[in-house]
Amino acid sequence: MPSSTSNSNDRIPDHPWGRIWAIVAALAVLPLLIWDDLWGVPGIPQSSFQDNAQLWAKTMAKVSRRDNKAVVLLGASRIQLGINTQAFAKVTGTVPIQLAINGNSPMPVLRYLAQDDGFVGTVICSATAAGLNPDIKPKTAEAWIKAYKMNYLTPKTQAFYHRFENWLRRSLRKHLTFHSHSMNIHSMIRSVILGTPATRSYITVHGDRSIWVDYRHHGIEEKRRQAELQYQRRHAGVNLTIEEFTSHIQRLENIVDRIQSRGGKVIFLRLPTDGKLWEVDQAKYPKKQYWDRFASYTKARTIHFKDYPELSRFALPDSSHLDYRDAIPFTDALAKILIHREKERD
Repeated sequence: MPSSTSNSNDRIPDHPWGRIWAIVAALAVLPLLIWDDLWGVPGIPQSSFQDNAQLWAKTMAKVSRRDNKAVVLLGASRIQLGINTQAFAKVTGTVPIQLAINGNSPMPVLRYLAQDDGFVGTVICSATAAGLNPDIKPKTAEAWIKAYKMNYLTPKTQAFYHRFENWLRRSLRKHLTFHSHSMNIHSMIRSVILGTPATRSYITVHGDRSIWVDYRHHGIEEKRRQAELQYQRRHAGVNLTIEEFTSHIQRLENIVDRIQSRGGKVIFLRLPTDGKLWEVDQAKYPKKQYWDRFASYTKARTIHFKDYPELSRFALPDSSHLDYRDAIPFTDALAKILIHREKERD
């Protein structure tokens, strides 16, 4: 991936208004830091980030050109919650780069990596049979790729004050309690005045964009029911014929070939689902007719959780995602499978 280099045009302009703006910003931040220090609530995760275009672009910039050891994770929320980056690194020796985008297809990012002739790393792409459509272009993914290009490939186009603002925003979200998912200034004041205990956030977004979710909280059964209903409604009446599916995977193979022909690797991963979600998928896209057909056709590696007892043994609280505690042994098992499969190929 092309990396920007510093030059004289990238220096901070020595302008009085720039210095005044920086001083004003610093004075505005000071009371917030004092507030957080005084009212930080024990037990509330203070390292939670907001997962947005800026954080994604910053993470994307870590994908180095000509690094054949780089491992990139693509997909949506399942791989963001399901892969513990530190557990993966402990087994493989490589910290993966988390580029999944919640609620979005991984195809735009996979296409982008294929078009970058400098990318020779490994892509682990989370997908379902129905999601193996290389032509899909979700708006969020397209916008975040654009943000990466603007901020890291053409730094001259970004004014200094905008870069400073992004840095300040990331710093605040990293350190301030009231940027956590369940805590804000209003809820903290209410907690102090009424004497009610602060609510602990069950979602933590880390700086590397991995997400930990604690599903041992009140109301998880209702969340599971709602998730299953929503999934059933979204897929009601939607059927992907074998002919359409075959056309998808044939076009997808062009992307795979482009990455692997220059030394990169592509691995398609079917992460666990259960309950109504798995029943819907099996009814509409039976594994033997769809995923197994794809696995026999593609030059990429494929891993389906149903083919490995060590990946399919975990309970999914909402039928779709792993609890952060289970993400560690799941990642450990997956990493060992990847290493074993690589040795078999060699």
